[in-house]
Amino acid sequence: MALSSTLTVSVSKFINLVNKWSLYLAILVWPFGHLLKFSSLYLLDIVCFLVFITFVLGDNFNKYKTNLLFKSLNVFWFSLLVSILYALWQHELSTPTTNLFYYLRALAYPFLAFSYFIHKSDDLKKISILSVIIFVALALLQYLLLPDLRIFKNLGF
Repeated sequence: MALSSTLTVSVSKFINLVNKWSLYLAILVWPFGHLLKFSSLYLLDIVCFLVFITFVLGDNFNKYKTNLLFKSLNVFWFSLLVSILYALWQHELSTPTTNLFYYLRALAYPFLAFSYFIHKSDDLKKISILSVIIFVALALLQYLLLPDLRIFKNLGF
């Protein structure tokens, strides 16, 4: 009996640790956005989905089920699912997997905020500030080196 409860606690701690480190990784990957695209998947989406999975599997999910934001998100997710099903039924879509990926993105991204509030610490604030600095530096670098991106649009990007 004691071994079972000890194993459950250690698995829960491991899941929370994976949630924390995947949140750190999501914050550090965020400034690079489309630069970290692999075929049709973005690294940020993969990491955010990992945050979502570890949040749901962890013991923090029960704390947030009664949260007002979480309840309103349930209504949003349900209406989004109904609209996707209606679109699939009413219209012939050429890429239903794209709709599924957008739905998964809308499902997973709010859990970044929930995970942020659970693991709120000075280290997380420092990483968030570093991520914003990287984002601003990349934006300024793009503005200075390539201020006019119309040429890329004309080339088909």
